[in-house]
Amino acid sequence: MFWQLRPKRALPDKRLSPLMEDFGMPTFVKRAELAIMIPQVISGSLTHFFNGNVKVYLAFLATLGAILGAYIGANLVKDLPVVLLKRLFSILLFVVAVRTFLGTI
Repeated sequence: MFWQLRPKRALPDKRLSPLMEDFGMPTFVKRAELAIMIPQVISGSLTHFFNGNVKVYLAFLATLGAILGAYIGANLVKDLPVVLLKRLFSILLFVVAVRTFLGTI
């Protein structure tokens, strides 16, 4: 059966996403794949910028919000219990699902 075909798992690399870890690829392949995405992101971002598709002020605010949110979230997660985080995240996912279903997002 398909559950018997799972690859043997090496030691998990916690810096990579769980989805990439599930496929049993060697770590250097996964890191190379991540490194390939960086030029693609830069190329796409510059293309959209030079085509006038980027509002610089909004991009700055989004970047600032992402940096502050990552810092605050990383420090907040250390102090909260895992059960509370799972409940909060499940509530967030439920709200997003309902809003998507109703077409209000």
